Amino acid sequence: THGNDQDRSTPLHLATEKGHLEVVQYLVASGASVDPTDGAGRTPLHLATEKGHLEVVQYLVASGASVDQTKTGRSTALHLASEKGHLEFVQYLVASGASVNQTSRDRSTPLHLATEKGHLEVVQYLVASGASVDQTKTGGRTALCLASENGHLDVVQHLVASGASVEPTDGVSIPHRLSADAWKRSGWTNGTLFGLREGTGWKNGTLFGLREGTLGSCPVPRREWSKRQPDQQRSKHATSSGHREGTPGSCPVPRREWSKRRPDQQSKDRSTPLHLATENGHLEVVQYLVASGASIDPTDGDRSTPLHLASEKGHLEFVQYLVASGASVDQTSRDRSTPLHLATEKGHLEVVQYLIASGASIDPTDGHGRTALCLASKKGHLEVVQYLVASGASVNQTTRDRSTPLHLATEKGHLEVVQYLVASGASVDPTGGVRFPHRLSADGWTRSKGGRTALCLASEKGHLEVVQYLVASGASIDPTDGGRKTPLRLASENGHLEVVQYLIASGASVNQTTRAGQTPLHLASKKGHLEVVQYLVASGASVNPTDADRSTPLHLATEMGHLEVVQYLVASGASVEPTDGGGITALCLATEKGHLEVVQYLVASGASVNQTTRYGETALCLASEKGHLEVVQYLVASGASIDPTDGGRSTPLHLASERGHLEFVQYLVANGASVNQTSRGGRTALCLASEMGHLEVVQYLVASGASVNPTDADRSTPLHLATEKGHLEVVQYLVASGASVDPTDG
Repeated sequence: THGNDQDRSTPLHLATEKGHLEVVQYLVASGASVDPTDGAGRTPLHLATEKGHLEVVQYLVASGASVDQTKTGRSTALHLASEKGHLEFVQYLVASGASVNQTSRDRSTPLHLATEKGHLEVVQYLVASGASVDQTKTGGRTALCLASENGHLDVVQHLVASGASVEPTDGVSIPHRLSADAWKRSGWTNGTLFGLREGTGWKNGTLFGLREGTLGSCPVPRREWSKRQPDQQRSKHATSSGHREGTPGSCPVPRREWSKRRPDQQSKDRSTPLHLATENGHLEVVQYLVASGASIDPTDGDRSTPLHLASEKGHLEFVQYLVASGASVDQTSRDRSTPLHLATEKGHLEVVQYLIASGASIDPTDGHGRTALCLASKKGHLEVVQYLVASGASVNQTTRDRSTPLHLATEKGHLEVVQYLVASGASVDPTGGVRFPHRLSADGWTRSKGGRTALCLASEKGHLEVVQYLVASGASIDPTDGGRKTPLRLASENGHLEVVQYLIASGASVNQTTRAGQTPLHLASKKGHLEVVQYLVASGASVNPTDADRSTPLHLATEMGHLEVVQYLVASGASVEPTDGGGITALCLATEKGHLEVVQYLVASGASVNQTTRYGETALCLASEKGHLEVVQYLVASGASIDPTDGGRSTPLHLASERGHLEFVQYLVANGASVNQTSRGGRTALCLASEMGHLEVVQYLVASGASVNPTDADRSTPLHLATEKGHLEVVQYLVASGASVDPTDG
């Protein structure tokens, strides 16, 4: 009767789960324990309750089963019965002594669970039996919060009638501030705060470096820190836990010890029942709560009111009711957004119309300096844009980074919005993004707009129709941004052929340079946009211009391995021999990167295989150093000198030996490379391979005739070098090959 299966279930567990009363009675009468726990910590009473076997529950309790025994998660049988809505079970368990205010691991009571599921009769019975109506679970939510969030009007009414506060907040006073976006990356799991960023740490027992400013501290000595992960916590206290790299474990801090902060420093989700009912679209609950005295303008952790939430969701009836009940139409959230901002961004035209008709200010700016018109333009909500402009919104208002609504609409390619804004007086040539070196978007730091006009943005994104409309509307064809990139350069860099064609046909200069001296052909060649390259050259672009680093378009295309672009440029007259600022030819760049086909084409086109860089390196040196065997083989076959020396008098064999490239070493030696040639420091290939511990290379060099006792400029032999680095196998091989064990170095 006490045997367990793999889930640690006893026969009594199995019988109770299936509701076999007579079997249960027999097992208990035969001495089976009535409170064994399975692998999930469940007793037979838990299973019988969860599955709805009332007679089994009654028999187990009568046989001595504990009514308050908790399973994993610290839920009792009463929790399970309440969540399932089994009223008779709830009544029986309470009558049998079950605690109505027992909390589970997340501090949920049976009332929380019954309320969330909308089981009115269970709620009524629990309240009548003494359940606390204002007790909070983890996250601070009361039963009324849960009922409001889920739209259970009758439960809401009963709770309020039973004395539940209509103004509780479901947030908790943790000592730091999280934005709405940050909160999505951080939250509470089983009473544990997770998702702290890299860089969060401890100093003198205080938590610091939390997201978006540290406004408090966590006063816990190091000796009390928990070493467990959030999903392993068992403490009854909430813990602020470091879950990412750079965060030192977790900090078990009772809530009563957390620093008390001003309301505007509280964490996100201090939502009231009115917030929750509004956000989830439960109008009757909203009306009842307001009628019951709920404040019309409470703020949550983002300082958003219910009107903010209703406006963002597009719940027109809610907006109308809240405004009619006295809600402020110009209340700002933490990021200075008004309800109008939120409704506009989401494109809820009727809500926008109602808010403005109710007196909402039309041109307030949010935390990024954006007006409602900016947001509507960016999202492409044409009807909203039209209504805002007709209502007096400024079409040339700039954001914090000096972007206008036209910039925002243009960047996203919203042609009709662009047309309407220009027709409404928007300037086609304002520059945006000149105040800051970078522009912060919702996705993080993006590349600087650097004073770009609307035409620059449209060209960069490839919005041809927008480009055509802006040019037809008088936009300057060759404006430059902060890096002196014109619309043509931006379109060329991003491979937008039709835009390139249109801009050139409209008079754009094909040879104008950026601040770094790069032409549109440089940019298109680097990115490998063959058709753009062809069109630029056909339109008169110089094929041999040099930028500030003395790189030509051929250098850039070669380095990136764009064979077809390389072929076209060479066929169009690009010189294969010019060197960049480092004295590097296109062939050197191709060999260093291992682009074999490009190497073959350049050599076939006349590139010198023995041309040296400023530092004396040949293409063969670079290919050997980087480990490109096929390139090495092709260069040697094409006449490359086998023993050229670079600025340090290192040969390809030196470089390959030092890197441990055995196949290269074998190939070079087989093709005549000297195994005893010395570098500027007097080192042979064997010295370098020995120092780096490349045993197979050492063996091959010695077998190929390399001297085992050469000395470098410091009078060190290969044995000295291998010994100093601790390469035992190399040491053993050298000694076995005749290396002197007693030479002295410098």
